[in-house]
Formats: sequence, C-alpha cells, structure tokens
Amino acid sequence: MNNIERPLDLLNSSKGKEILIQLKNGKQFSGILKAFDIHINVV
Repeated sequence: MNNIERPLDLLNSSKGKEILIQLKNGKQFSGILKAFDIHINVV
C-alpha cells in the first residue's frame, strides 16, 4: 500500500483541522482549514 497522499487528498482530509501555512518569504499563517480549490488557494 502507498503511504504517499496526493496534495488535494491531504487538504481534503485536513478540512476542519488546524493547519500551518508557510509562504516562500518565510511568513507563517495558522488557522482552521475551511475550504480550498484545485489551485490550492485556501480559506
């Protein structure tokens, strides 16, 4: 069995959970993942 998840599957399983997002410039944001789209824009 493969333990590697596809990015959208991982995001889908993270809905309603606290996540940490790190941007390329080093800034970090944390919060509860409410939604995302196919371009991985998150709300």
